[in-house]
Amino acid sequence: MQKYATARNCPERMSKNTNIAADTANARTIVWLILLVGLLVQSRTTLTPTENGTILSLFDIWAVWTFNFRAGGSAVFITLFDIVTPLMTLVALIRGWIPAPSRRFYISVLLVALAILAHTALLNYTTEQIVLSHLMKGTAKLFTLLILFACLYLIFSNPQLQAPPRAMIFGYFIVAIPLILYLHTIESIHSIEALNREYLHFHDPIYFSRPNQTFIFLGLLFFLASNGEWRNFYIQRGIIVIVSLSISAICFGIHSKTPAVIGVVFAIWFALQPQFLDSRFKGTMRFASLMVAAVLAVAGAYLIIYETSILPEIDSFQRSITVRLNLWDAGWSTFVSNFPLGAGAGQMGAALQQDAWASGESHLQVHNSFLHLAAELGIVGVAVGLSILWIVFQGGRAWPGELAPLFLILALLPLVIHDGHSIRIWLLIAALGLARMHYRTMAD
Repeated sequence: MQKYATARNCPERMSKNTNIAADTANARTIVWLILLVGLLVQSRTTLTPTENGTILSLFDIWAVWTFNFRAGGSAVFITLFDIVTPLMTLVALIRGWIPAPSRRFYISVLLVALAILAHTALLNYTTEQIVLSHLMKGTAKLFTLLILFACLYLIFSNPQLQAPPRAMIFGYFIVAIPLILYLHTIESIHSIEALNREYLHFHDPIYFSRPNQTFIFLGLLFFLASNGEWRNFYIQRGIIVIVSLSISAICFGIHSKTPAVIGVVFAIWFALQPQFLDSRFKGTMRFASLMVAAVLAVAGAYLIIYETSILPEIDSFQRSITVRLNLWDAGWSTFVSNFPLGAGAGQMGAALQQDAWASGESHLQVHNSFLHLAAELGIVGVAVGLSILWIVFQGGRAWPGELAPLFLILALLPLVIHDGHSIRIWLLIAALGLARMHYRTMAD
């Protein structure tokens, strides 16, 4: 009673606590608004070789300057996320929204950056056939990913910033889904025109990337489920199942099969998993229900693609598997032939163009982050890949049992079947998992 009376008689303390709570709520809204807008906006920057040098064109709108490279050109896909995340982290540090990083954090980031820089310098001075423009792009990409991951880890070190407001998630869906469908329509029209005119390259100020946008939808779906309300309330469970199926349908509509299947898996998981809360075999039932969900999702996707004419332009699962197996074979050959240093950052695209099969597919990545990093960076890439695996499994430990399998799907699958480590929502989810695990360890 004395403590309560003291609190009531201290309006200054109560006002201060109210201000702190309001400031935290405002910080959460500002941080996630900037992150989500940054994830949505993506554009293209190109390096175009000419007789007089190489032209750097920002966002395919204007040329900035011309300079000389040995050979080759390159395209860089830039999201607003890459620009605003470091700036927002700096503001958050200044305003005290997040704690100051430790010396260990600075040393870890610095060591990784020095390893990348040393590897690039060594290859540049020891390898004659390397394409310098691609090497610079690849190195810049690795530095960008490292900085973004470090910034996101710092942001999520404040547990109050570890999830967006629910209203903001639905707001993103309302804005992004019509825009993505529109961009997909424009992309399809341009592709048809390109084929009719016998050329395959066109540029727009806004670039549409299916893997990026569809995995953003899945990531936000995961955040929507992170409060656990769907476990105990039928209405909440029904809503999240409907959202999952809707996201799956949208992914199918824009010809993105894997995220569509994941959406169905999530829907089945949300519907079935609460039934096993009181079971003595929770782990077994979770695994079994997840496997049932995966089988049903793949079977349903197969029927949609092969037994109907709803999506005649979507690639078959057989073709997707065949393409990836051939790309992985080319990536493994590149790793073996360039061991131990690797082919060099950004060189995988050129290596694939020299492969008899892959050269006809116009792929620049092997659609497997671990193999891609190992082929380009050699031993350094293997070490980076193992570090990524450690981050993923540490992040999985930070979530309760009903969410950990979904986190591992989101964190592992893009790494195995896509260039997942460069998908911005993957960076966000992985950094969040690691920050949650660190906060949980410190609390214990």
